[in-house]
Amino acid sequence: GTMALPPPIEGSPGSRILLKMSQAQDKNRSFQYALLLNWNDGRSEWQEHFCKGVPKPVVKQLSYCRLNGYRVTGLEWSEGNPNCWYIKGERFVEDEEEDKEDEIDTASTTTSSSKPKSLSSSRSSRKRGKKPRIFHRFGHGCPQFIRDGVKDIHPSKTPVVAFGRWGGVYGGESGVAINSLNGYQSHSIPRGLQKRINATNRKGGQIYNICLTANEEYWISDNFGYKWEFSDSVADYSDLEIQLRHRTEGPLGVCVSSDGSWVTIRKHDFASSKNVPIELV
Repeated sequence: GTMALPPPIEGSPGSRILLKMSQAQDKNRSFQYALLLNWNDGRSEWQEHFCKGVPKPVVKQLSYCRLNGYRVTGLEWSEGNPNCWYIKGERFVEDEEEDKEDEIDTASTTTSSSKPKSLSSSRSSRKRGKKPRIFHRFGHGCPQFIRDGVKDIHPSKTPVVAFGRWGGVYGGESGVAINSLNGYQSHSIPRGLQKRINATNRKGGQIYNICLTANEEYWISDNFGYKWEFSDSVADYSDLEIQLRHRTEGPLGVCVSSDGSWVTIRKHDFASSKNVPIELV
């Protein structure tokens, strides 16, 4: 007989990281983050959650995903409104499997490193005849334009959702939701970002990622390259510019908090400002 070989591990290390950072809008102005790591040992996959100060409704949703075998593939919340958040979870199930809604765990555990349920990759699951079970959930303070931007997305795609400042010129939340190819909803976002989104759509391009800050600054990645507008309001500004102007490889993701701290993630490394908490980096 022949030994069955494990399937190849897909994607770069950087592509298996999902990070969200913010600054709490309370009297302590404490640092908040959710770091989600997708692990693969060649035979099984699992997702590890490291969280600090995350809004309680988001912790509740993350706990539900972890306990019920969902991989979180989309995560965003507003710095100005704890009830404005979005999360996408997905898992692959057999066609005949019943839809069991497990009770959501409301525990406030900040670190979840166990493997309660195995996650199967989209490629291997489709080969075995499994179908994706996907949910999109929104906080009750999430604006309608974000919901509209997400609702028609194809199940195989993860929308790009970003929140900006709260209570802008027109009130409410500024933000954008990209519905994969040539579809988006936005409100009160920076002019430069709006122009780049419009140009990418006109050319039939695809938008991969957006970082939108409460200070009306941004970074966007699409198949034409990158565009960003930051000022010296961010910490270690010159270091961030060096990272964004990397000659051979741009970032997969950029996170910037309203306190000016930042992290850039590339395929095989990352960089951060000096004021990012040591336990995160």
